[in-house]
Amino acid sequence: MEEIDWSKAPEWATYLAVSELGHSTWCELLPRLVTGGANWQGGGNWNVSDLKLSDMETRLIPRPSATSWSGEGLPPVGAECEVIKGDCHWEPSDEFIIGKKVKVLALISNQLDQDLAAVESDSGGCFVLLPELLVPIRTAEQIAKDEREAAVVGAFSALIKDGFVIPSDHADYLYSLYDSGHLVKP
Repeated sequence: MEEIDWSKAPEWATYLAVSELGHSTWCELLPRLVTGGANWQGGGNWNVSDLKLSDMETRLIPRPSATSWSGEGLPPVGAECEVIKGDCHWEPSDEFIIGKKVKVLALISNQLDQDLAAVESDSGGCFVLLPELLVPIRTAEQIAKDEREAAVVGAFSALIKDGFVIPSDHADYLYSLYDSGHLVKP
């Protein structure tokens, strides 16, 4: 099968359904409590609602997730991101959004040809931000790694400030202290 151009799919389409004859249509799987089955909403040259879900499952191609953004370039529309402080001046009344999860609604350019991202917060508020203030949402493992690193760097800084001289190759001892629960982040 040739590559699917998802940019041509309607916004509501969550799958591309492909028949045994190679016909295809964009579709969305909607739960249907009345029959206990599923309801297909489609638009194309054949009627997907006449097919059984079990027949379709092997021929459904899910829309790729927009959240697979690596952090390179502009975030795609639909991506969920975290807002960082960056090297920007923030109005005190806007700082509450720093560290929050947002969803990219649109990418726009202003009159200065500067890229901007229109985002929506979990609470429904909408903002326009510079894209460099958006980063992929960190996993629990990434957060734990960052906290571990901050604790060790904080311990090094505190010891140096107090006049202790610690060779950098002794960092393993501080990591061991953190891993055993004897060192906490500052």
